[in-house]
Amino acid sequence: MKMLNHINIVQLKNSFMTSDNDEVYLNLVLEFVPDTVYRVSRHYTTSKQSIPLIYVKVNEANVSYICSRHYRAPELIFGSTNYTTSIDVWSLGCVLAELLLGAPLFPGENGIDQLVEIIKVLGTPTKEQIHVMNPYYSSFKFPDIKANPWTKVFRAKDVPAEAIDLISKILHYDPSARLKPTEICAHPFFDELRDPKSTLPDGRPLPPLFNFTIAEQLTMGPKLAKILIPPHAMSAIELPSPLFPHLTSGAPVSSSSTTTPTPSPSNHSTSNSSTTSSSTTNIQAQSSSSSTSQTTSNSTNTQTTAQANPTTTTTTNTVGTSTNAN
Repeated sequence: MKMLNHINIVQLKNSFMTSDNDEVYLNLVLEFVPDTVYRVSRHYTTSKQSIPLIYVKVNEANVSYICSRHYRAPELIFGSTNYTTSIDVWSLGCVLAELLLGAPLFPGENGIDQLVEIIKVLGTPTKEQIHVMNPYYSSFKFPDIKANPWTKVFRAKDVPAEAIDLISKILHYDPSARLKPTEICAHPFFDELRDPKSTLPDGRPLPPLFNFTIAEQLTMGPKLAKILIPPHAMSAIELPSPLFPHLTSGAPVSSSSTTTPTPSPSNHSTSNSSTTSSSTTNIQAQSSSSSTSQTTSNSTNTQTTAQANPTTTTTTNTVGTSTNAN
């Protein structure tokens, strides 16, 4: 986390270890975030309003990310310890769905109940899917439940077809079947953010969305770059660009000169989810929070002993400030 430095990611300021009653805690001092997804979503729900889609797409940087079981990927519930960063993609899909529904998509009360909620929507996982999530999982006693159509899941809300299509391509049992972060950014659901005329509902400009670093440009490759970097935003990317070597600092940018990115030797594939999700973090909806707790602290203690069993809810304490249960 110390290596990450991005406007859309909460920064790790410091870390230290403490112990109490033979329990060891890793303390994370994070950048202060004044609000949560739960509070924003609840505001619009109690007002009987739909959250503006532009807010769902940009999910501004003043919304905190607090891990909770509602956003836990199924491979973790199945006890996998050899997971990838695709678990974060799953969490992203859950947050998007929550913002559109006004409530958590999978509101499980515990690990087992969480899996039941997922099965209600995705259907019972096959033995092949369970093996992909955790090859060492041996219990396959699940009721045979068919998948619920996504249009039915969102039938009570006025949700655009593009949003439903995006979520359906993110929330898969098989981690490798989920869209990669750059593919999510390039999805038509986010086309509005690439329109130079787009603003927030109050008229303010959109936050920085196109300041892609050199590493991020290499990850997206020429094909996705044509979608992710609109002509009007070429001046925002980091130079020297491996995809647009003709660009120089201060040089005028024309739309005709940005339509054919130069293939990079370093970009042979965008299928590596670990590389993609760590370096391509310019996702317009990257922050989330627990719908069951609101934390206003910069310092979080995570009980490291919970790491031995991913299906156990991680114990989280707040240092120096209060935690308000909702």
